[in-house]
Amino acid sequence: MAPAASRHRPALALTLALAMASALGCPAPSATPTGIKASAAPKKKVSPSPTAEPSPLPTLEPASSLAPSTAPSEAPASPAPSPSAAPSPTPAASTAPIKPTIITPKPAITLPFASPMVGTLVGAEAALVDGAVDAARFDSPNGIDVDSEGRLYVADSGNHRIRLLLPNGQTSTFAGSSEGFLDGPPTEAKFKSPYGVAVAGGVVYVADTENHRIRKITQADGVTTFAGDGTPGFADGPGTTAKFNSPFSVAVAPDGGVYVADAGNRRIRRISAAGEVSTVAGGEAGNVDGPFGTARFAVPNDLAVDGTDGLYVVDGINHNVRYVDFKLNIVRTLAGSGQAGNLDGTGVRAKLNSPSGLAAVEGGVLVADTRNHKIRFLKKDGTLVTIVGVAEAGQVDGNAGAARLNEPTDLAVGPDGTAYVTDTKNARIRTLK
Repeated sequence: MAPAASRHRPALALTLALAMASALGCPAPSATPTGIKASAAPKKKVSPSPTAEPSPLPTLEPASSLAPSTAPSEAPASPAPSPSAAPSPTPAASTAPIKPTIITPKPAITLPFASPMVGTLVGAEAALVDGAVDAARFDSPNGIDVDSEGRLYVADSGNHRIRLLLPNGQTSTFAGSSEGFLDGPPTEAKFKSPYGVAVAGGVVYVADTENHRIRKITQADGVTTFAGDGTPGFADGPGTTAKFNSPFSVAVAPDGGVYVADAGNRRIRRISAAGEVSTVAGGEAGNVDGPFGTARFAVPNDLAVDGTDGLYVVDGINHNVRYVDFKLNIVRTLAGSGQAGNLDGTGVRAKLNSPSGLAAVEGGVLVADTRNHKIRFLKKDGTLVTIVGVAEAGQVDGNAGAARLNEPTDLAVGPDGTAYVTDTKNARIRTLK
């Protein structure tokens, strides 16, 4: 079992997001129990986000199972991103058309449930344990994605690893060995609080948050750095010459480009299939809709690809869900008033509290409403409805009205329509079906 300090520490993203909000002068979330995903994300996780058919990745040699006593000690608190690392307030916007030329998206999934049953797939107290479903343990699971075979990839932030769950819940360490930075074979590579994960085209992409890098994992090359030089800051450009500041989430587009929720820089970034990094939208901290070059985010936490049309983005500190429209080259708010709250409704009349994760599905997007301890569904017409949970933390399986979550941070939907939730403060992977 992990040391007590590790078991009870707050979620990484909350620490980072609150520090960012304080440093940038943004209003912080209400002082209810901790947790916000930046997350991320993913996401990215379901159609129309694509995956390979099938992925060869699980044939990578996993790290050996570890007993609870080998769980890593608590990592130092993440420093607040320095405002001095931020770029000029008006970045150049990328307006290149998005063409599906590399990856074929899988069909959109229609949710089979309206009022789902909630279960626990795996997890209990925070620790690091591989193995069967009743034994496996996580520590602050955050980003999650699923491939076409129903295999789950989880950014296990507190353990600095990427974990792999088979459909039966059997868990192994897919990549990562300890806290740090190291490229190489998956069993030797090192991450530092990875937050977001996305799988597509036979590649797992990772937002390695506290290493300020985007990493990727392939069968041929193991773990490599895709973009970012490892120092917090802002710079567009080729691969490892670019700079990120606490990237929280990744999502893969049909053309093979990777989108990044670059939380510390308050921007949405894009990495081309060739590794070129550019800015799509965002700049100085704010809550402003409009053209890409003037739109503003506070702390974009997670994003999900909407085919070739655009991106859904959760802007946690602004308590809303935004849409990056590739056809009109604008950012607009889909739901959320800009103030923390708990209210179903349409558009800006709806209220969320530090939403942190997304999964695009047919007809809209699922939202992990972290500090309301809920899963919400945002329809394409802008209507936000609650699917699971109440604004009270807990750990209860059962029907939608009785179930309880504790700071859910991300979601993914499998090929059979089952939704998977990283229930971060409960250190569990939950199911909705």
